[in-house]
Parts: sequence; structure tokens; C-alpha cells
Amino acid sequence: MSSAFGEQPQLVVVVIDASALGDAVRWEDAPGGSYPHVYATLPVEAVSGVHHVAGAARVDQQVPGE
Repeated sequence: MSSAFGEQPQLVVVVIDASALGDAVRWEDAPGGSYPHVYATLPVEAVSGVHHVAGAARVDQQVPGE
């Protein structure tokens, strides 16, 4: 997890069905790996889950992986 979020007291993680966005999703290199970026309006229909995490440093333990 990025240190930019590690000290935040709360975090909302939105799970997105990338296949619903087509070419609007681009995987780009960043420190620590490759991450998806969305270059379009995000339709509500593409959201498949929302997780509210208390203590952002714990996001990896509280949000299910792929």
C-alpha cells in the first residue's frame, strides 16, 4: 500500500469492473507496481463493491483480493 494513504484514519475502496470500462482503463507503472487509471467518467454500473476501511494502513487485511 502506498505510504500516501497509510496514515489516513479512514479509506473508502471502490471495486470496479474494469471490463465494463474498455479502453478507458490504462495500466501504468508507479512505485511498487503497475496500477490501473481510469480516463473517462466512471459509470455507477461499473462499481461492483464498496469497502469502508477504518485505519487505511489495514486496507490489505480488510479488502478481499482478486
